Amino acid sequence: MKSEEEITAIFQEWYDSLRRRKNGKLNSFPTQGALCVALVILEHLKENFNLDIDAHMAKSGTQITGLSAGVGQALLKRYGENRLFSSEWGRTSRGSKKYGESVLEFVSKLDMGKDSKENRNKILDNVQRKIAQIISEYLNQDHIKFEYDSRKSARQLIKEIMKVAKDSKKDAYVAQYLIGAKLQLRFPRENISNESLTTSDLQSGRKGDFLLGDTVFHITLNPTEALMKKCISNIRESYKVFLIVSDEAVDAARFMAEKNTILDLIAIESIESFVSQNLEELSKFERKEFVHKFVELISLYNQRVDETEKNKSVMIDIPENLDLT
Repeated sequence: MKSEEEITAIFQEWYDSLRRRKNGKLNSFPTQGALCVALVILEHLKENFNLDIDAHMAKSGTQITGLSAGVGQALLKRYGENRLFSSEWGRTSRGSKKYGESVLEFVSKLDMGKDSKENRNKILDNVQRKIAQIISEYLNQDHIKFEYDSRKSARQLIKEIMKVAKDSKKDAYVAQYLIGAKLQLRFPRENISNESLTTSDLQSGRKGDFLLGDTVFHITLNPTEALMKKCISNIRESYKVFLIVSDEAVDAARFMAEKNTILDLIAIESIESFVSQNLEELSKFERKEFVHKFVELISLYNQRVDETEKNKSVMIDIPENLDLT
C-alpha cells in the first residue's frame, strides 16, 4: 500500500494534468465534466475494481455508466456539498471516455490491486472526498467585488458593478438578477419571478424576463431582431413593454425599435438608469438611507442568485466600507 504522502503526490500529479493548458500553464480548476466522471468512476471501483475503461462505459460507448445528476449530486451530498454542481451530469460527451481513462490511470498508479477491499475503498473514499472539496471551492469562487464611494451617484455605482461583471464575463447574469432585485425592492408585496439565466421564455412559458401587472420586461445586453419580434408580439397582446439594455446598447435598441415601428410603443432604458432611479427615490435622496437601500438591493440580488444559480461566483460582495450605523 502506498503511503499517505505518496497518494497525495500521485493525486496532485493527476489533478494538475486535468488543469494543464496546451501552453503548460494551469487553469484554476479542471472542466466540470472531468470532476463529474472522476467521482462516478471512483464509486464504481468500490464494487468492481476493474481498471479497464470499457467496464465503465454504457453500450453507446460514449457515456459513463451511472453518470447522472441523481447519482452525482448524491455523491456530493455524502461529502457535505448540497449545491447543484454541474450540467455535465448525464451529458453524453466525447470527453467523458478520456476523463475516465485519466482517472483509471491515476488509480492504477496507487498500486492497490493486492490491497483488501476495505483498505482500497478507504483510499477511494478519501479521493472522492478531496474531489468534493475541490467542487466546493469551485462553487465558492470569488464573488464580484467593487469599491463603494459615497460621493458617486447610484447610477455610477451600478455602472461600475456592471463593468466588473463584464470583465469577468458575468454581466448577463448580473443584469438579470439586478433587475429582479430592483423590482423586488420596489414592489416587495409582488411576486417577482426568479428564473435562471439559461431558462428560455419558451421553456418557461413566460412573456419576457419579468411580468409585473400588464407590463413585460425584457433584459438583454445586446438587443436582437428576434427580441424585437417578441416585443411586437407583446404589444399585439396588449402588454406594455420595457426593454432594458446595457448602457452602450441604448442607441442601437432605439434604432432597431424605430426600424420595427415600435419606438413610440415601448420604453427603452439602460440597466444602470433603471436600477439606480428607484434607489435614489426610495432613500428619499438622503445619503444615510441610500446606503441601507443599496445594501438591501445587493442582499436581494444575492438571495435571488443563491436560489437559482449553481455558480455562486456571480454573487456580489458587499463592500466592507459600507457603514450601516
